[in-house]
Amino acid sequence: MKFSAVWIVPFLFSATLSASPINERADSTITIPPVPADGCKDPQAFLRCVGGSSGECFQPLPQAQAVCIQYFTSETVVLALAFHPEIPDLIGVSLSSGEIALCQTQTQAKKPSVVLKLPAHSLEAWTVIITETNFDESGGDILYSGGDDSALCAHAVRSPNVIREVQQIESRRYERAHGAGVTAIVPLPLYPILLTGSYDDHVRVFNPQDSKVLAEAKIGGGVWRLKMLSPYKTIRMEEEGTSFRVLASCMHAGARILRVSRSRRGAWAIEVVAKFEEHGSMNYGSDAQPPRREFLRDHAHVTCVSTSFYDKLLCVWRYDEHEDEDP
Repeated sequence: MKFSAVWIVPFLFSATLSASPINERADSTITIPPVPADGCKDPQAFLRCVGGSSGECFQPLPQAQAVCIQYFTSETVVLALAFHPEIPDLIGVSLSSGEIALCQTQTQAKKPSVVLKLPAHSLEAWTVIITETNFDESGGDILYSGGDDSALCAHAVRSPNVIREVQQIESRRYERAHGAGVTAIVPLPLYPILLTGSYDDHVRVFNPQDSKVLAEAKIGGGVWRLKMLSPYKTIRMEEEGTSFRVLASCMHAGARILRVSRSRRGAWAIEVVAKFEEHGSMNYGSDAQPPRREFLRDHAHVTCVSTSFYDKLLCVWRYDEHEDEDP
């Protein structure tokens, strides 16, 4: 492994949102949804919505101030947001009540609304993602959620472009795979395989079709978030096996870069290939700048940013993939 050009910046984070007076509360913390590693089909999607700690979402509008939409009660915390992969004005939301929801954001043609709300977990729902499945001829999605009750849940829904027709089809709970709260879920490019993170310090490759853990690794710190590092640039043909990189935020252990691989014979493995441990408190958030297209053939360095909570630290660092070649 190799790191270079490290900047460590103590900072006082301050976010000011100029919002329409739909909600008078101004003491909310905010939750920003992650942008997919391979980009967003809607170039403005990263500005689509920001979650608040009082049941609201702040939505910036083109050439206008943000609006504050009170989707839920003021006692409810919006813990995670996820973009729909095809419908840019539909977001998935996980809540402190243990519920998850699909919300219609405000557009010129549509008013904001909660179009589907499901009781997913008995404790906080820490994370949610939306994956396309086309499980029948009419098409459909699966909402995966993870909660503090150690459960991973899958909710099959039919959510076509006509939002009012969203309906739940089926739900499943997976309760034996994780030893603590499920905090991160990433769909791997080989459907339907998932990569999950948990408070129990482990990252797992999980197949929801047969409820099997295909690989797991203890990476320490309590895993909080997982982020794909340009996954599709390292995907290989099936007969040659598959390998890609994941950036993990491990709370009190700092950041990790993982290599997740599947051999030609179908065996999965997870390996820690790099660590960044300059943080003095909880590393809740990390992200990476995708390398420019012309560098994809050459395993260029990856510029990462990681943050920690109590010491208000932001670190920018580079990971050199030349030091981490596949065998």
